[in-house]
Amino acid sequence: FDPKATDNQERLVAGLEAIREGLDGGPFIYETFSAADMVAACLITAVQPQADADLGPATRAVWTDETLVERFSDLVTWRDALRAQ
Repeated sequence: FDPKATDNQERLVAGLEAIREGLDGGPFIYETFSAADMVAACLITAVQPQADADLGPATRAVWTDETLVERFSDLVTWRDALRAQ
């Protein structure tokens, strides 16, 4: 992450699309649960923090990108299901 870069959103979207492609409709990026799934779940937090994150409303609002939540709602749902296991 480079705070001076202007293409951070594009990098985030590319990462999210790569996660979607890696999952390919399955429960894990690889055949079984791995560190890749943990890293992917952490990246999705940049779209929307998990519901049980200890964040105040202002912090939660800053960390939520409604446009990306809508575009990548499948990944947010996947992350939440993964955490529930």
